[in-house]
Amino acid sequence: MQLAQSMENPDEFISFTVWESRRDVERYEESGHFARLRDLLRPTLSTLYQWKMDQEAERGAQAHTSED
Repeated sequence: MQLAQSMENPDEFISFTVWESRRDVERYEESGHFARLRDLLRPTLSTLYQWKMDQEAERGAQAHTSED
């Protein structure tokens, strides 16, 4: 996993992970590790982003890959 900080706004970050395969991503999401990490970080996220995550969870959104 990589974490990058905005050069323009030091309070903004983006994280990304490079996976070997789509199945590796699916196993990670299914394992519950992502949900636990998301819940741990939730208090540090803006309320708008928290709302977005809630909306995606309700729709059953999955990670985006280069295969999409």
